[in-house]
Amino acid sequence: MWLLSDVITVFHYFLSYEYQLAEFVSYSMIACGMIVFLWLSRGAKASYGRYSNESIFRKYSVPARAAWFLQEIPSLIIPLLYMITLFPSLSSSNVVVVSLFVAHYAQRSLIYPFLIKGGKATPLHIFLQAALFCAGNGFIQGVWHTRYVDYNEDWMYDSVTWAGWFFF
Repeated sequence: MWLLSDVITVFHYFLSYEYQLAEFVSYSMIACGMIVFLWLSRGAKASYGRYSNESIFRKYSVPARAAWFLQEIPSLIIPLLYMITLFPSLSSSNVVVVSLFVAHYAQRSLIYPFLIKGGKATPLHIFLQAALFCAGNGFIQGVWHTRYVDYNEDWMYDSVTWAGWFFF
């Protein structure tokens, strides 16, 4: 049985290799994306939505609202924890970038699931893949924009930045 001290020790170990872990997760996501693209472009059907009845895992599923909430919430919590923990040392530009990401995932995880009317249950394997993606994405965005990139204050007034905000 794991004790809290064991969990903290493992967490600190991973944090000591945080940059390498973020790099590994990034490259893994790129590789998985390429594999899935090739698989789908050859005619395979992703087994969710209208194709969920064709899934071999269809008897194991998660209700749509619960699945959406649970799979998206890591992309909200992880960067938010980084931002709260490192807030005193962050530039206002970094706070803006992370806040935009957090606002986006607040909508995706806290508001959108309750707007779903009905909806098919999500196959368990799709739910787990989505949750893993969101946890990895939240980690990459959170760690990168709070620890490894420093946007100077002039960046916030750049025309490209404003164009990005407009489209956001």
